[in-house]
Order: sequence, then structure tokens, then C-alpha cells
Amino acid sequence: MKDVKLSLKANTVWNLSGSLIQAFSNWIILIIIAKLSTAEMVGVFTLGLAITAPLLLLMRFHLRNAITSDVGYKYSFNEYYTLRTYSSILFVISMIIIMFFYSIDTYSQITIIVLSIGKYFESMSDIMQGYWQREERLDIVAKSRVINALASVIAFTITLWYTNSLLYGVCSLALIWILVYYMYDYRLVKKKQDVKLEFSKGKQMKLLRLTIPLGVAQLIASLNANIPRYFIEYFFDLTTLGIFAAIIYIITAGINFVIAIEAAIIPGLSRLFAAKEMSQFKKYIMKLNTLIIVGCIIVSIVIYNYGSFILELIYSSEYSGYGFEFFVIFIGGIFMYVNKIMETALTATRIFKVQPYINALIMVMTVVFSFIIVPKHGILGAGYLLIITGLIQLLIRVIILEILCKENLK
Repeated sequence: MKDVKLSLKANTVWNLSGSLIQAFSNWIILIIIAKLSTAEMVGVFTLGLAITAPLLLLMRFHLRNAITSDVGYKYSFNEYYTLRTYSSILFVISMIIIMFFYSIDTYSQITIIVLSIGKYFESMSDIMQGYWQREERLDIVAKSRVINALASVIAFTITLWYTNSLLYGVCSLALIWILVYYMYDYRLVKKKQDVKLEFSKGKQMKLLRLTIPLGVAQLIASLNANIPRYFIEYFFDLTTLGIFAAIIYIITAGINFVIAIEAAIIPGLSRLFAAKEMSQFKKYIMKLNTLIIVGCIIVSIVIYNYGSFILELIYSSEYSGYGFEFFVIFIGGIFMYVNKIMETALTATRIFKVQPYINALIMVMTVVFSFIIVPKHGILGAGYLLIITGLIQLLIRVIILEILCKENLK
């Protein structure tokens, strides 16, 4: 393998391609469950993702980004690899304990535990990808994601089709993640260096203290996304959760396109803010948000008139009675898209410390409003929740950004 770094443009294209294909494959798997099984099975799978995601993101400590930014090689790759190995093992043990006490049927418990084991290997692939990201070889990372995505969709579809068992389907996913890790990610890094556990209590604790805030920030962001799912599952059932998850996944899929925009605009926004060109900075943000809102208004009109048909076409007739809920959730999605642009604008100011406080405040409000709205209104209430918290979050970000812009001119 040649030790040639790719250009910024090439890395961006590879990274965007891999990310979009992986995100699309996750949606395809959800559609496959809806087509070949029931909304209840979609609910079980969604619950598994909703429970594993926050804990997994915490235990990952965002080590991949830590590796990428460690251009001075303060810590060796094996020290990052060691921390990720132990934290991922702790994640699986924690999930087994959580499932032992979680009040769902044994079949669902075992399914989520198998999913957790698969996530262990997916997490180990992530740390290997951090190695290549630091070496500016995102083509290797993208190929791993594409292989994983295509193999996962094929294996899961065939398994669920023949067995009609979500458990066996999740087993096939776990097997693919294990194979991709050992046969691609681990093998390629192993060719470049000796990959081994390298435990030093002092250095591991320093690395943990350095990266745990990143893990906490990821935990809060994941909880914000998943809290409505917890409330729907608790106050209603897995079928209701499955229908909500199927609807909102259409909206959250759009975030990947906003993230693509984010990658393109953040350098320009950062330069404008650093140059104190606040008028251009604000105009740039306003133009982007206007384009997003206008596009979303057009889509919302289509959803308002044909939402039920779209849901039946994508999933099945079981979902066709939720056209209005689809519309309300999409309106909440508009706030998600605009907030992502505003988050990017705040990142461009390089005042990073304010963002965790915003996320924590939104998490508290999400819990409070979930208690008030979701038990009474179900899926529709979750849609109202997205609108309320999205609006509040947007107002907070606008106010903070305005303050930062004024301070930057002083």
C-alpha cells in the first residue's frame, strides 16, 4: 500500500460517499424489517439502537477524533487501541446487565445483546479508521464503510427473508461486522504497524481524562435524539415505537445532506468570523437557512397531501394511517436542519465550550416536555416535542451567536 496522502478534495469526496452509503444502508435495513416483518419488530430493532447508542458513544470517548487531531503523536496508536478495547468490553458487559433488568421479553433481550456484541466490533473498526483518517487516507475508511453497508444489507435481507427472525437477522449483522473488522480494518492497519494492547495505567488515565468530555458530549447528543423513543416505548408499546422510528428515520436521513453542506461551509464561515466580517458571516448563514427552509416547505406540502401514500409505498399499509403524524414530525425536522446549520456557525467561532451546555439544557427540556406531551398524544406528541424543543434550541443558538458576533467586533 502506497504511503500517499490524498488531497483535501479527494478525502472529502471519499468521506461523503462512504458516510451517505452507510446512512442509506441503515435506512434500507429498517425498510426491510418493515416490509418483511411487523412494526413491532421495527420497534425491537429501534429500541436496541436507542439503548446501545448513548452508552456506546460515551464508551467510545470520541477516540477516533482524538487520534485524528493528535498530529504530534503524543499518544501511540496502541494506547488509543487499548483504551477502545477495554471501554468496548465494558460497554458489552454493561449492556448485558441492563438487559437483565430491562422489562422486555427474553427474545428481545437476546436480540439487543447480540446487537451489542456486533457494535463492539463496529467500534473496533472505528478506531482502526481513526488511524487512516490521521494519515489522510479517507479512501480506505470509505471502502470499509461501503463494504460493511452492502454486505450488511445483503446478509440481513437474506437471513430475515429465509428465517423471518429478527434475532437471526441481527446475528447476520454482527457476523458481517466481525468479518469486516478482522478481514479489512484490522488487517490493513496490521500491515503498517504492530497492533497490540499497550496498557500503562498512568497514560491510560491521562488519555481517559482528556477524552471523556468528548464522550459525555456525544452521550448528551444521543440522548437528545433518543429520549422520545424511550417515552413512546415506555408509555405505549414496541409497535408504536416501530412506527415512530420508521417515520422519523425519513426525516433524520436528511441530516446527512445537511452534514455534507456543513463540511463545505465551515472553512468559509471560520475565515469570515476570524476576519471580523460579521455582516457577510450572518448573510451566509441566512442564505443557507433560507434555501433549506424553502426546500422543506415544498417537501412539507407534498407530505401534507401524500404522506400516507408515501409511508405505505416505502414501508407497508401498516404505516399508512399516520400521514398527519408524518407531516408534524417533518415540521420538527425543519428545525433539526436549521439547528444543524446554526451549530456549524457556532463551531466556526471556535468557542467550543458553549455547545455542551446548550445540548444539556435541551436534554432537560426534552425530558420535561416528553413527560407532559408524549403520554397524552403518542407519536403526534413526539412530533410536537420536536417542534417545541427545536424552536427553543434555535432561539438559544441565535441569541448566543449574536452575542459572540458582537464580542468579536470589540
